[in-house]
Amino acid sequence: MEDTVKRSICTVALLLALPLSLIAQEDQFFDSDGVRIRYVEAGSGQPVLLAHGFTGSLDSAWMATGVFKNLAEDYHVIAFDHRGHGKSGRPREAADYGTKMSLDMIRLLDHLGIEKAHFIGYSMGARTVFKLMVTFPERVLTTTLGATPPRRGPRNEAATQ
Repeated sequence: MEDTVKRSICTVALLLALPLSLIAQEDQFFDSDGVRIRYVEAGSGQPVLLAHGFTGSLDSAWMATGVFKNLAEDYHVIAFDHRGHGKSGRPREAADYGTKMSLDMIRLLDHLGIEKAHFIGYSMGARTVFKLMVTFPERVLTTTLGATPPRRGPRNEAATQ
């Protein structure tokens, strides 16, 4: 019994000594035009919004990799599950995706009272961040686009020259 008490006291002391960014973040949700979107946030400083890739989630892309924890040491970091991914809502119509995924990021910033942010997108998340960047440049401090998928659709020869 005494060993159990000692271990409990040591565990509590260790948890109290850890920075907030190392402790599991509580899921939060907001409504984005009728779709429930999950997000987590931690840290302080300039806001950084993280957008994960296709079939991913904030857990697999940002938490498990340590990116969220490391950024939260210097920034107000926000990660979210895109609609149709992770613990966010899953609309059934194709029209509920695409551009609406970039709008979810703007609505999340609005929900949190954030005017401008740094954006980091990976794969599909990079595409949504790119769409946000060209549609709402006034909301963007910087963007980082990783593993950006190739452009789909008809090729515009004039755009490549």
